[in-house]
Amino acid sequence: VLSDPERRKVYNELGEGSLNSDFKEPGELFQEVFGFSSPLDVNAKQPGGLQGALEKVFESALEVTSKPEITRKAPPTERTLSCSLEELYNGCTKKVKISTNQMDSSGRMIPNERILAIEVKPGWRTGMRITFPGIGNSKPDMLPSDVVFLIEEKPHKTYKRHGNDLMMVARVALVDALTGYTAHVDTLDGRVLMVPCVDVLHPGSEVIVQNEGMPMCPFEEKTTHHLSEEESVYLRDACAAEDRKRSKGNLLLHFDIVFPAHLSALQKAAIRHALVELK
Repeated sequence: VLSDPERRKVYNELGEGSLNSDFKEPGELFQEVFGFSSPLDVNAKQPGGLQGALEKVFESALEVTSKPEITRKAPPTERTLSCSLEELYNGCTKKVKISTNQMDSSGRMIPNERILAIEVKPGWRTGMRITFPGIGNSKPDMLPSDVVFLIEEKPHKTYKRHGNDLMMVARVALVDALTGYTAHVDTLDGRVLMVPCVDVLHPGSEVIVQNEGMPMCPFEEKTTHHLSEEESVYLRDACAAEDRKRSKGNLLLHFDIVFPAHLSALQKAAIRHALVELK
C-alpha cells in the first residue's frame, strides 16, 4: 500500500480507514451528488454551476418533504341524543360512548373509543345540535369529521310541550267541574302545584298558570357548539345567575270531565231541580 504514491498520500492525510473499499474520496462524493467532481470545475455540466446544483438539491428535498395542506373535512357523524322532558326541564349531564376509526402516523385505521360528557342545559329542545369538532372518523387526505348530536325529546306520560309552554290534561269529576275544585299538579322538578279552578269547567276549558312551563334557555345559539373549558365556566356562571331571574313558558291545564256512568231517578230529579233555573 505504501509503495503506491497516491494511496500513501491518502493514508498520510486520512488514516488507515481511508483505505477501506467503501471509502470514497471527496471528489467522488461531489460527483455523485452534483454531477461534477469539484466546485471549482469550470467545465461542470450542471446548468448554473455550483449554484444551480445546490438549487436542484434543495428543490428535490422540498419535493420529498412538502405535502399539500389538507383542507377538506370528512362528512360529519350524526347521532341522536334522547332526553326525557325532566332532563330538558332541569338540565343534566349525559355521558355517551362513541366509537371511531382514527388514522395513525403510518396511515392505518385504528379503532378508538371515548366517553363524551354532554352538559344539557335547561330549556333545550328537539332539533338542537351539539357539535364536537374534529373527533370523528378519519379518512385519507381528509381532516377528521365532526361528531354532531341531535337532541330528541322522549314522549312524556303527563305533559306535552308546545314551544316553551307545557300542556297537561287533568281528569275532573263532573261535580267538581260544576262547583269548582283545586287541581294538584306534579311538576317536572318534583314540586306540587295547587291550582284553584273556581269557574265552571266544560270541555275545551283552559286554565293558564303563568311561568310554570319550560325554561327559556339563554345563550341558545352558543350552547349548540362544543365549548372550551373557559367558555363552559362562563356559560355555567351566566346560567346560574340567569336561573334566579329566568323566565319560563306557561303551564296550560286542559280538562277531561268524567261523567257518572249511572244516575238513579232520585239523583236525576235533584240535578234537574238544581239546574232548571239556569235555563
